[in-house]
Amino acid sequence: MSSTLRDATDKCRTRNEVEEWVNQVRDVVMEAEDVIDFFIIRAERQLHRNFLTRYICYPNQLYYLHKLGREIANSIKKINQLSVRRSTLGLATSEAELSSVGMITNEQELPFFLGDLVEEFSIGFEKEESEIAKKLLIPIGSPGPFPGVVSVVGMSGSGKTTLARRIHRRNDVKQHFRTRAWISVSQQYRIKDLLQVIIEQIKPLTAEEKKELDVESLIHRLSSYLKETTYLMVFKQIGKLILPKYSSVRGTDILELPSSIGDLENLQTLDLRFTCLRQLPMTMMKIQQLRNLVLRGPLGCGPQNFDCPLDHMTNLQTLMLHEGKWMSRLDKLTNLRALYIFSEKNQYYPFKEALLNAIPKLNHLRGLSLVDSKREEEAVVLPASFSDNLELYHMELEGIIGIRDFPPNVTTLILNFQSGQRMDELMEKLKKLANLRCLILIKTYLGSKIIFSADGFRQLEELVLTQLDDLQDLIVEEGALPNLKVLRILRCFALKRLPLGLKQLVTLRELTLSVMSKELEHRVQKETGVDWEIIKHIPCIETKSELTHFHLRKFYRQWC
Repeated sequence: MSSTLRDATDKCRTRNEVEEWVNQVRDVVMEAEDVIDFFIIRAERQLHRNFLTRYICYPNQLYYLHKLGREIANSIKKINQLSVRRSTLGLATSEAELSSVGMITNEQELPFFLGDLVEEFSIGFEKEESEIAKKLLIPIGSPGPFPGVVSVVGMSGSGKTTLARRIHRRNDVKQHFRTRAWISVSQQYRIKDLLQVIIEQIKPLTAEEKKELDVESLIHRLSSYLKETTYLMVFKQIGKLILPKYSSVRGTDILELPSSIGDLENLQTLDLRFTCLRQLPMTMMKIQQLRNLVLRGPLGCGPQNFDCPLDHMTNLQTLMLHEGKWMSRLDKLTNLRALYIFSEKNQYYPFKEALLNAIPKLNHLRGLSLVDSKREEEAVVLPASFSDNLELYHMELEGIIGIRDFPPNVTTLILNFQSGQRMDELMEKLKKLANLRCLILIKTYLGSKIIFSADGFRQLEELVLTQLDDLQDLIVEEGALPNLKVLRILRCFALKRLPLGLKQLVTLRELTLSVMSKELEHRVQKETGVDWEIIKHIPCIETKSELTHFHLRKFYRQWC
């Protein structure tokens, strides 16, 4: 049927009769799926009833079975009629062409929907339909998060497809989204075929374009179509018993996950970012295949406490989670590649020993971020040694000090709020990191002087100093920072002059000075400033006196 539809779609441009046939085929397909959905829902309800309830409801069951039989017979009759008409229209049914599509079907290209049948079979989703539609119909440009993805998750036969169709065919949804598409996708699919199916529903491709355009070209074309419009795409997974591998409620108002989440045995990625979830259900212990679990609430969400043990999830590779009792068994998650733990008001203290015990055993870590987001008083002392974490390349510490040994192969290091640690001690450790390429220091109240000596930081390419309120002297010794390419100094008000050593940095290509002291602002004036001779060889110099926000590179996104 897929090859026939594609052949018919090409002929739609010149033959109204074929176009009518295509629409009729799509209506019949959707009718059949609705009948199957309805049957599964009724069967599931019947299985969960006791003997007495089944007996009482038996007359209703006879009625529904009779009705189902009529609908099936009606669908078969329509399919047979359309099959006969297909041959009279001369439409192709190439088996080779059918196999090349993989398991992707184009279920809905034009806005034709089944009317009374779907409405009759889909009672009971009014609340869910209203909530999802409300999220989708947020006016463009309104403040607050806009749901890029809305997931409809549930057991087979629970009515997910019916709910999605009801939303997809609403008049207000049609008016809000200028472009809409419905795509059915199996677990085994080819990305090129999937892109073609999506594009075909927006603007049909010619036979030559289907052959010539590669994946990159298709992505570029789809992007150009969508960037100037509002669009809604519904992706339906084919198969009422194959459980999903990916699920996301990112950016939604969900406050708790249903206990049925534990039934998703094949789930590998669960994205819960920007939600206000307070706890994870204990049934999550049943999800043995989970690879990626990411959760972080938005600002102002309130405390989040997670006590669900995760040690059974030995396949976890990415974990982003608020601190909690689950950390007591962190050492069991030895396959972790990326770990992001955040806390509030020094809550790391109860779990410090567990963290110290786990670090040497997590020797496959590539990225680690430990964040204490509300550190008004003092940083948390964590005397950990990362000397055995040879694969740990990216590291962020916020409100955490006292590290005995940094990872020897770390390339990106972000240190935020390092109050309570001496600068000379810290710099002595940092300069030994032979592979360090990016160093970012934020609000590190470590003293009035920073010295970059010639015997360290040989591979450093990017240096960012921001909000260092105590910094008065920045010294770059002769021969130091031989590979530095980018230097950013932001909101360091106590700094009055630039280091003379910048003049020797022939590799420096970009210098940013923002929100500086008035004295430094005058010293770096082009041609007239005292420090201009030090920096005039740098190709790109950006100076801003107004308040700007430095968008810190969230390196964990690279491995999350």
